Formats: sequence, structure tokens, C-alpha cells
Amino acid sequence: MLRKDSAPDLRCWLRVAEPVNADHFVIFKGLAEQMQLELLLGLQARTDAGVRTRVTALRPVVAVVRRTEATSLADLDESLIKQTRLDASVLGRYLVTAVQRATTTPDEERRKDVWDLAVLGLSRQLDFTPISQAWLRETAKRWAEEELPQHRGRQAAKTSMDTVSVVGQLSACLRETRPDHGVDPAALSRRDIIAFTNRLAHRERTGTISVKMRVRACRDARRFLTDIRAMGLTRPGGVADGFPTTSSWAARTSPPSRTPTSRAGTCPPGCFRSSTPTCTSWKNAAAPTCAE
Repeated sequence: MLRKDSAPDLRCWLRVAEPVNADHFVIFKGLAEQMQLELLLGLQARTDAGVRTRVTALRPVVAVVRRTEATSLADLDESLIKQTRLDASVLGRYLVTAVQRATTTPDEERRKDVWDLAVLGLSRQLDFTPISQAWLRETAKRWAEEELPQHRGRQAAKTSMDTVSVVGQLSACLRETRPDHGVDPAALSRRDIIAFTNRLAHRERTGTISVKMRVRACRDARRFLTDIRAMGLTRPGGVADGFPTTSSWAARTSPPSRTPTSRAGTCPPGCFRSSTPTCTSWKNAAAPTCAE
């Protein structure tokens, strides 16, 4: 017999106890309605992608959901799934990502600090968290929002990712070298740009980056600053209001391009001068004639 005070425990046990699963069936009964819909949506997305889902991997995920009484996949504790099976952990991460992408609009994704570019029809992620200044982070988001649709192919997001990474390095330089940590865009000057390029030069000399990476970083930063001015973000009322529009990246602030003095395969000037008289005599010589 059950004791009278055991009724609450019995109701809790009925909610979280794992049912007896028949072969090839997974029971969702007892889960929150939203959780059931999200599970079905994630499984359908997995099926549409041509990926097979094993029942033995799905059951541990449902068991953890039932035991924790989670109402959404966003609240799913992945550490508990990792304790069960490896394929169940992979499936759990897949379901969470698939539901997030299916239920998020591009406008909602743009308000985040880490963009899942799959929502925008691309691949990989765009991370703005290394940019600590609020005005610079929002400026980088506005710039990336206009830059991403201009590229196609598998590497369509590479330019934006590289540029945002360089802006993150610029943010770190402002944070460490300026008294206000770069919070006020109106206080920036050419000295801050030179400090950033000098930091890149130091990293090159110490072997942290190559010459090519240094040149590319300078060019990406220069293009970014030029684009945000052209977009009007530095005008009064813009996200970068007060940013000095007269500052520019002169040629001496960028590393000089190391081009060879002569092309490979060409003769040295001395050799060419010594062969000139011979070539002239050949030119003046009478051409041979042929007779039958």
C-alpha cells in the first residue's frame, strides 16, 4: 500500500519516469507540448538533410528531457546527454541547432553578437564578441550586414570574417592603449591608427604573423574605415557619431610591398649591354638567300 504522504512523490515519478519503449518507437507522451513540436521539427530537418536518425540515439535524448522536465531544446543540458552515448550527444546538438535555425529570422540573428550564418543562407559563424566598444561593434554589424550579400560561393563569408577579426584586433589595441579604452569615437586620432599598425609590425617581427598577413590586415582595416564613412555611419546621429572623418591611412602607415627589383628569368643589365653590339651586327648582316 502507498502511504498518504507519498502522493506528491508518485505524481513526480509519473512525470519523469521513462516509459517502456517498444521496438522502433520513441514515446513523447508526458513531454511539454513545445518540446514535442521542437523534437519533431528537428527530426524532420534531419530527415530532409538525408541524415538517418537511430532510435538508440534518440531515446537517451528524450530520457534526459523527461528527467529534467525541460520545456524547450534551448534548456537542454548537454552535459547529461554526454554521459549516455556519443551519438546521442551529437544528435542533441544537431536538434538544438536545427530548431534554432528554423525558428530564427535574419533580423533576429543580426541583433546577436554571434551570427549563425546558416540563417542568412551561408555557412560558419561571425563572432563580434572580441569587439568590446559598443559603437565599434554595432558599426561592424552594420558593415557586415551590407557586405555579406555581395559575395557568393562556399567562401562567401570569408571576407567578412577576416575583416571582423581585424576590427577585433583594432578594438583590443584601443582598449589597451587609450585612457578611455576607445569608448568615445570622437577622441580617436591618427595616433591610434599608427599604434595599431605598429602593433602589427611588432607581431610580424616576432614571427607571430607573416608579412602577407600584416599587409592583408592593414588593407582590411583601411577598407572597413573607408566603407563606414561612405555608408554614413560616422555622420551626426550615426552609430559612429564623432569618428574623425578626416583621418586617413597614408601609404607610410602600411607595410611597403616587397616586390623584387627584376623579374625572374630576365638577363642582368650588364649582360644585356655586352650583347647589344653582337645583336646589332646580326641585324645589319645580309640575310641568306636560297637558290634552286
